[in-house]
Amino acid sequence: MSLYCSLAYHGIHIKTDGSLAPCSVYQSEKVIDFRQLNDYFDFRKSIHNDLEQGVKHKGCAICWAKENHNTESLRKSSNNTFEKYYDKTSIHPDDFFAVHIVYGNQGELSYITDSKVYLGLLTGSYIPVEEWWNTKEFINFINEIFSDKTVLVNIFDWDPISNNKIEPILDLIEHRRDSIEIEVTTSVARMIDSAVVHRLKEFSNIGFNVIVNGIGTKNDYLQYPTNWSTVEANIDTLLASIPNPKTKLYHPLCHASVYTLPDIVEWCKEKKLFVNVELANNIDCLDFNSVPEDDLKDRKS
Repeated sequence: MSLYCSLAYHGIHIKTDGSLAPCSVYQSEKVIDFRQLNDYFDFRKSIHNDLEQGVKHKGCAICWAKENHNTESLRKSSNNTFEKYYDKTSIHPDDFFAVHIVYGNQGELSYITDSKVYLGLLTGSYIPVEEWWNTKEFINFINEIFSDKTVLVNIFDWDPISNNKIEPILDLIEHRRDSIEIEVTTSVARMIDSAVVHRLKEFSNIGFNVIVNGIGTKNDYLQYPTNWSTVEANIDTLLASIPNPKTKLYHPLCHASVYTLPDIVEWCKEKKLFVNVELANNIDCLDFNSVPEDDLKDRKS
């Protein structure tokens, strides 16, 4: 059985703290900053060695678990996605085909789905991350990792995406506006900068995912101090500029979804919007085990 994974070889994931991983679900205690790209290449060899010897690398445990339960893993879905783009025998080992950038949490908007932020708010110890995306080192880094072989750029921001975050990347790939795919996932608690929307509209293959945790007062509770009427108005404004199916809703699945997801689905039906649901990176108190059993039974029925 082949354990080949296109992301392990040709994907790069920049986390909220500026550290690197092959993909969004890779698990490791080792932290390698984006300024240490050569160290990351050396670290990645251990993953390749395991996979090439038929050993299920421990950092890929989430994918192995899904495959053991006969559900599609990120490994398999990425292999299928990128198979049409390249021939494995003719590519350079350092070429990145998928670049995933997750910008740092800037405050209260993300507490419900990010365990470090949630615990930090509970204990009063939360410190906003360094704004590494505003550094010259990061500009040099993205210039080094992007190439004409890059086919997918995924940008994730728990806060409304701003021009200063995305502009350096768009400037870098502007000459490929018709051949590269961009997916932006972001909050719309504030209206996204019109300059961002204008630039993104120049690209042929753009996907926009707006983060929604709840509808109406449930949004106001879960994402205090945001206001649902503002969020909804901003979604309508965005749809007027970048219409569906390019604009979708993104819902991070967590314990609160038991109470919020049915309303989200109904709201999306009215708006004729697709909703993308993915399991959030939660701690124990945010997973489904924290939901009262009677409430779970009601939803299952």
